[in-house]
Formats: sequence, C-alpha cells, structure tokens
Amino acid sequence: MYRLINLLLLVFLLASCEQSALKKTPLQKDYTSVVQGINPAIHNASSKYMILVDYSIPSNKDRMFVWDLQTKRIVYSCWCAHGFGGGSTSQTPVFSNTPGSNCSSLGLYLVDRWEGQSTHYGYKYHSVEGLSSTNSNARRRQILIHPWRSVTDDWQAKIPQPMACDYRSAGCFTTTHPAYEYIHNLIKSEGKRILLYAFKD
Repeated sequence: MYRLINLLLLVFLLASCEQSALKKTPLQKDYTSVVQGINPAIHNASSKYMILVDYSIPSNKDRMFVWDLQTKRIVYSCWCAHGFGGGSTSQTPVFSNTPGSNCSSLGLYLVDRWEGQSTHYGYKYHSVEGLSSTNSNARRRQILIHPWRSVTDDWQAKIPQPMACDYRSAGCFTTTHPAYEYIHNLIKSEGKRILLYAFKD
C-alpha cells in the first residue's frame, strides 16, 4: 500500500511538471510591427494565431512564439533549433533556400493542418510550405516542425551558453516535445492551417 501511494504521488508530480512546462509564462515582446501587412485570409489560414521564429534571439533562449493576432501578444514561447549548414555557429545561423544546404530559411510559411510521422526517426511532424522567395524550396527540402530528443526542456540548466552544434537542425523548426504538442494541439483546435514567419532583425 505504501509503495502504491508513492507511485501515485510520483505520477502526479511528473504530470504536474509537464503541465507547468506547457503553462510557463512566455516572454512578452511586441511583434506588432513584424506581423503588420501579413494577411492570413489570403492563405485561408487561422486569423487568430500565427507562429513567429525570431532568429535574432540566441538559440538557448525562447525564440519560437505563438502570437495572438487579436490580443497582439505572445501566448506561448519555446526553444527552436536552427540549421547547421553554411558555416552556421551556435550563435550565428546562416540562411539559405538551397536544397542540401542544411540551413534555416527566412520568410513566411504555411503550416500544414495534418500531422505526419517519420518512418525513419519515429517523430511526428507538421510539414510547411514556403510562401516567400527566400523559402520557396521548403517542400523540396522537406522542412518540418518536429520535436527531437536532443532538444529538451532543460536546455537553460544544462547549456548556459548558446547551444552547441549537436543541438542544431538540418533546417527544420526543431523544438521540444511539449512545445511540439502545444503547437500541434493549437493547429488541431483551429481546424485550419496556420502561418509561420521566420525572421531576423
């Protein structure tokens, strides 16, 4: 009986920790001017939310944001890796739209509504479509939003400096498992595709 109580307590604590990770207070930064001029209706995308990736922020800080288009504020924030190609460093990503470059690409994307699953790596993902000249090869390059085991929720505890090369992607928007689930559930609840804008000031 004593062991059962301890086991139930452990399960409760783990669940609480996971929920607290999802409900963490996001960094508040005004991106109103960044999204100005972007019209979701043109792409039949969600008119309430869009995803922003601010590559001017170091990679060991929250730099992927869910932006509420109606209240004009960040409602969720998380980590996001950048591509390792083109001579990118942990602090300075290099951007490219070239297939095989393993670089991140800037510009406006449309995130697919339906979720897929990698047969090779096993992770779930959402594909993205590049809508800008700077990311027009996103489909061809198989750029995705997906979680990865090396991107964990204790980055800031383990890696006080901008993340090392092992924590960079091949150009995908790679994030933590809880963050991916949050984004997936958001897209699911919206019932339509959602815009993502990647930029660097």
